Amino acid sequence: MKALLAVFCASIAWASPQPAAAWGDDGHKIVAMIAEHYLTPDVHNTVIALLAQDTDPLTAHDMASEATWADKYRNQHRETASWHFVDIEIDNPDIDAACFGRAPLPPNTLASNGPSQACVLDKIIQFITEVEQPNTDPEERLVALKFLLHFVGDMHQPLHSSDHNDRGGNSVKVIVRMGSGLGQRLGHGGVSDFQSRCLR
Repeated sequence: MKALLAVFCASIAWASPQPAAAWGDDGHKIVAMIAEHYLTPDVHNTVIALLAQDTDPLTAHDMASEATWADKYRNQHRETASWHFVDIEIDNPDIDAACFGRAPLPPNTLASNGPSQACVLDKIIQFITEVEQPNTDPEERLVALKFLLHFVGDMHQPLHSSDHNDRGGNSVKVIVRMGSGLGQRLGHGGVSDFQSRCLR
């Protein structure tokens, strides 16, 4: 039955063109929910207690919702845009170039106030350090956790970690051909909705 459903979904996919939604909030929430499932009880309680202190109105304060926070914050703080990816060129991979030379965080600088030219790999290391250090200011620890929840999801988005002279996949146009009913769900619910319906 699953094989028949998969063939049916695949055949419908070619029926009519429809633009595909990106990773978006759904992808980040799914990654966070998977991560939450694997936390030890002590770590889970610590994370939930930290998030409970959040008063920022950009997102709800559960782990899955907070995983979407950094994109919403980026919309108001464009200086954080480069932190969400690492464009390692497929034809000439160079991690140092992809990470803007990998300059260290200046002394006494909070990771959340770091230079705009930094890649997601370096920001993850910086924010992990802040979360782990007992002397990190509680507000900065919360911000670091929210960035980490998001950046782990970014690293699981394949186009955020490679580049083929296409701005990390942002210049690639994708058309998914769908029947009108399923196509509308894809357009409104994103790729994760389509996958959850067809890949059960």
